[in-house]
Amino acid sequence: MTLFVKKKGFGNIGLKYDYRLFGLSIFKITRHIGYDRVTLLSFLTFRIKKSNTKKHIFNNDAALCTLSESASKKIVFVIKDLQATGGVESRLYKLSRYLKKFNYLPVFITQSNDHCQLRHEVNLYCNLSLPESAGDLCQLLAVVKPDVVEFQFKSTKLFHDLSDDFFTADFLTGICIHEEVEFEPAQVNKVDYVISSTERRCLATIANYRIIPNWLSFPASPVWSYKNQQKALIVSRLSKDKLPTIINFVDLCNFMGITYEIAGNFKDEVSASIVDFLVKKGVALSAFIGEIETIKFLKKNTDKYLFVAGVGQVAIEASAIGYPFAVTPHHGGYENTIFLEEKNTETLLETNFTIKDGSLSTHRNKEHCPCKKTSRNAIFKKMNQYCGEHVLDDYMRIIAQAPQRKR
Repeated sequence: MTLFVKKKGFGNIGLKYDYRLFGLSIFKITRHIGYDRVTLLSFLTFRIKKSNTKKHIFNNDAALCTLSESASKKIVFVIKDLQATGGVESRLYKLSRYLKKFNYLPVFITQSNDHCQLRHEVNLYCNLSLPESAGDLCQLLAVVKPDVVEFQFKSTKLFHDLSDDFFTADFLTGICIHEEVEFEPAQVNKVDYVISSTERRCLATIANYRIIPNWLSFPASPVWSYKNQQKALIVSRLSKDKLPTIINFVDLCNFMGITYEIAGNFKDEVSASIVDFLVKKGVALSAFIGEIETIKFLKKNTDKYLFVAGVGQVAIEASAIGYPFAVTPHHGGYENTIFLEEKNTETLLETNFTIKDGSLSTHRNKEHCPCKKTSRNAIFKKMNQYCGEHVLDDYMRIIAQAPQRKR
């Protein structure tokens, strides 16, 4: 038996923490609406009042009524926060544009939305971090009358507060898993579908799930060609979790003897601190070019960059234009960088074009930047095969199962 165990609850309501010694609960906090219940040694109990003055739902009632009367099929995406940049945000933006072609109206229910393009979609705001948030969400959905409700799994607390009645409502329920997250399998298995952009360890407990990779509408042929370019570009969110990949990119460029630029928003406090850190390490402030519209920018600058680097979605965007692409690692030094080649495409796709441990060391390239025309065309075709817009056919079949709303 383990001497000391700390158990953590999954939701905004219910068990928060349970500390156990030799299997006996010695200190437990259970969250309720309006108060926390604290239990010591299983017999001494008291309450801590939680006064909440925050407004739960921030919306215009007239706009909600108009939305509820919309003739379009409505798919609601529930996600706590949308950042200014990021792979999840990019995926949702492209999916929204695609769904509109098939008469779906995307609706976003968030606590905050900092993504300039997704702000132009239909947005409803709700505090999703309270014990009563599940009830507030249900109130919103009762007015919206959706055909599909899809939870974006980065934070899972709200989802675990939903009652069984939620999963028997007259709309399809789904989950899209964006990273390794902890969840209660029994609750997740109540939904109609589970999808993920790549295989993940946490999917092992799910009865049925589908892999819907990140995608892009590929052009007829690649645009980039080798012209002895002497500069590289990394496209990345400037955050603590991405910092190792940026450092490795800088070190790689220094090793290759080429200059570089770093694209990404650095207007908020966290990203600004990352810039300060990198400048102190010797990166020129002029190397930071700010946020870009990736596809448009890369098409315009094919004569400028020898290769593009980063992780995740950027690999698809760069490959669609024909650029050589370098997956810069979270793990180890720049020598663990892997350039995308025809022979390693499937392997890197399985990791969503990330390197977080040493398991991919056997896939390192023999040359630092493979950019022969025959190689580029082969990679372009293979990436189109695995990440072209046609991968959404499976997704459309899934959400087409949505039942008719009861009028």
